[in-house]
Amino acid sequence: MLNPLTPLLDRYAALSPAARRLAVLAAALLAGIVVVPWLIFLAGHSTLGSYGNGGPFALWADFFRGLADLSFAYWFAALGPLLALVLFLIWRKLTA
Repeated sequence: MLNPLTPLLDRYAALSPAARRLAVLAAALLAGIVVVPWLIFLAGHSTLGSYGNGGPFALWADFFRGLADLSFAYWFAALGPLLALVLFLIWRKLTA
């Protein structure tokens, strides 16, 4: 059985180091915009109960509304994975 990720991994391996770094940073940004709101919903739902405005899609819509309103908290949540990755890369560079 062929792994469905094999072509993607082969394309990633063929990239230059700079393009590889940009791809990882873009994936971290995408995770912050797509995955983090869902994780926030799951954590809030399990600890606080139902979301007042509806389900996970309502929270996602509110999340994008917060981004459009330039709210610091929403942008911090969206850029969190990217910021964590950049700080890790800086730490790794300083300790190497």
